[in-house]
Amino acid sequence: MSDIIHYQRATDLEFELDDLSRPLRQQRPEIHWISTPDGDQGSEWCGRCGHFKVRHLQRHDRKRRDSYFLDGGWRTEEDGFRYCCACGVQLDVGLTTYGALEAIESLDHFGIRPGNAEDAADLSEILSTLAWHEPQNAGAVERAADLAEALLWSAT
Repeated sequence: MSDIIHYQRATDLEFELDDLSRPLRQQRPEIHWISTPDGDQGSEWCGRCGHFKVRHLQRHDRKRRDSYFLDGGWRTEEDGFRYCCACGVQLDVGLTTYGALEAIESLDHFGIRPGNAEDAADLSEILSTLAWHEPQNAGAVERAADLAEALLWSAT
């Protein structure tokens, strides 16, 4: 398949997936992390849970309470989808090329749910990441496009 057709298919499917998943994607909170006097905690949080965790940490370390704060709140690029470590909600992140390739393997392994907005959002993010990158990922874009078509067409 030529690069132009390959790109066009991925773009068309990305728009269709986005139509299905837009309400869900708009509700996904930004990723946050907690900075402490001893450094970053290394966990991802939604803003609500992160806020309560910072307050908890501040109450238990009153001498250094001003050194605890919630950082982030913007879209970051990650090697995989991220979830709040407290409530489990999926956070709004972009994927690296590696992350998109891994996500395709995961969807291949666990399968897709026809018409499911979460799978549609994930596939939209995968196609968005890979359609703009290296030609050596053409096979992965084709696989993601096949999964997207299966999700969209089996839902109708």
